[in-house]
Amino acid sequence: MWWEVLWLIPAAFATVYVGIKLSCPWLILDVHYISKVVPSLAGFKKACRKKYFIIDHFENSVKQCPDRIFLSYEDQTFTYQEANKQAYIITRTLMGLGLKKGDTVAFIQYNGPEFIWMILGCLKAGICVSLINTNLRGKALLHCLNVSGTNTIVTGSDTELTSAVDDLLCDLPDAVVYVQGPFNKKLSSRFISLHFNESEADMLDIDPIMRSEQKESDSAVFVFTSGTTGLPKAATVSHKRMLAPYILSGILKLRQDDTVYVTLPLYHSNGLFVGVCSAICHGSSIAIAKKFSKSGFWNDVRRHKVTVFTFIGEMCRFLLTNEKSDQDKDHSVRLAIGNGLRQDIFAEFKERFGIPTIAEFYASTEGVAGFANVSNVIGSCGRSSPLLEKVVPCGLFKWDVENQCIVRDERGHCIPVKLGEPGLLLMQINSDQPFDGYKGQKQQSETKVVRNVRKDGDLYFNTGDLMTKDKDYNVYFNDRIGDTFRWKSENVSTTEVSNHLTDIDFIIDACVYGVNVPGHDGKAGMATLLIKPEVTVITEKELSVISTHCQQSLPVYAIPMFLRLKWGELDMTSTIKQSKVKLKEEGFNIEKVTDILYYYEKPSKTYKQINKDVFKDISTNKIPF
Repeated sequence: MWWEVLWLIPAAFATVYVGIKLSCPWLILDVHYISKVVPSLAGFKKACRKKYFIIDHFENSVKQCPDRIFLSYEDQTFTYQEANKQAYIITRTLMGLGLKKGDTVAFIQYNGPEFIWMILGCLKAGICVSLINTNLRGKALLHCLNVSGTNTIVTGSDTELTSAVDDLLCDLPDAVVYVQGPFNKKLSSRFISLHFNESEADMLDIDPIMRSEQKESDSAVFVFTSGTTGLPKAATVSHKRMLAPYILSGILKLRQDDTVYVTLPLYHSNGLFVGVCSAICHGSSIAIAKKFSKSGFWNDVRRHKVTVFTFIGEMCRFLLTNEKSDQDKDHSVRLAIGNGLRQDIFAEFKERFGIPTIAEFYASTEGVAGFANVSNVIGSCGRSSPLLEKVVPCGLFKWDVENQCIVRDERGHCIPVKLGEPGLLLMQINSDQPFDGYKGQKQQSETKVVRNVRKDGDLYFNTGDLMTKDKDYNVYFNDRIGDTFRWKSENVSTTEVSNHLTDIDFIIDACVYGVNVPGHDGKAGMATLLIKPEVTVITEKELSVISTHCQQSLPVYAIPMFLRLKWGELDMTSTIKQSKVKLKEEGFNIEKVTDILYYYEKPSKTYKQINKDVFKDISTNKIPF
């Protein structure tokens, strides 16, 4: 009978489903993942083909909803139309200075409306922006300005920023420095006020035809990221890459009626791309803060009626240290997007603040691809199964921690790790996953490319991250490799810190690495210092020299939190590299280390010796870092 045949159809489907569930359960999870990702990925590729980039999304929203709130900052609000006017003024001003499509501006500015106007204004004219970390000083800042490849510098009017640039002008003889806003006239005469003509007489906006020759591979911004060479590297972010947040925000269903709150620095990709660009892609509203404040965070969320916020794990840990309040769940947040949220506080954070969805993702500024946790799996940053690796070619491969190198088999190919085993994440470089490299640093770009990974001739991007997979192929971040670790949401180059420490005359060598501190995300900097033999005792005088030198030459987050003093020699590997494995394991544990140990006391900005009582206080979070 025909109804008997019809009955067989759902029965067959049920049988297949049960079979897959039992023999290949991860395949069902893959189908769910793919159903979320494919529509956004298709929309992204279509926009790239049409050369419909971030600025085009913004200008379309200006036309479609000019009176919708675009930006909220403290007590200020700007509609899309008002924001467009401010961006237009920037464009006309820069063009009036002789800048044109393809030129670059080095930009140093704190979070605020002015930052957004500069980005949008430059995008309108096809001018590239080199985003400088506002914490940098001295050699590192000079390096970034030089690598930017431009003589045009625009800085915020804050004294800290103008002074930092002023200190370097003798090393920048051809630089022209413009100040965005009123500034101290006692500065060098080379500082020029960036005058804006706010006359609306010719407010016709910039004709998009000016950008008609723009390609998806053209540089939009440069974002500096710490590397293993000791100095920041300028990751090239093309217009295509700047549009990539469309995929993540599409997967997570960002809406026009959302308000996205960004407290992270806008010179970093998480703040600018995941926060601002994601909102622009969907015509959403944006709220920004000058910097993250654990005491003011939720008040701002309520004031701006925030529905989505971006985070890094350290932020969430800080928010959990606030006193519990009846207002903890008094907000309209429906989604938190970010990475680095520790598994041990994921559930606590979600429950305490009543956040329906916490979406972790994995990506890097210069990386060729990424993952997203679309299934709310605690601690995971996405998925990468055998099937999904066909779509996003990548893999986890064996890494020699002691000798800091990739392990290869007898054919010279990389060796995949087993499920649950930490492995170095490598992502294939191809036409869909291009590697744009670092501006002006070809050699550094080459160090990120791994050849002959699965077969002779293939190319993969070295993420520098050790990851693990569970039995369902969910991916989890494990650790950073090489000479970089994260502290206070910043990448710290151990080589850079080491180079600064060895500038001190009584230090022969410095081995710098990251160590775990109970209750803190990331790793705090620790330096094992090899002291000259003629300096038999380190007194407060020498400790003061070290602390003062670090404060003057390093960003706050890069100052070593712990010191370990040695005489004689440092341990080396068989390949004549500093051996850090044992040093990392011992850390600042007074019960394991016989050398003299010190910690950086934040209130006094001095180094104090660690004894058993101090070690106990650090371990129980009684001493802040």
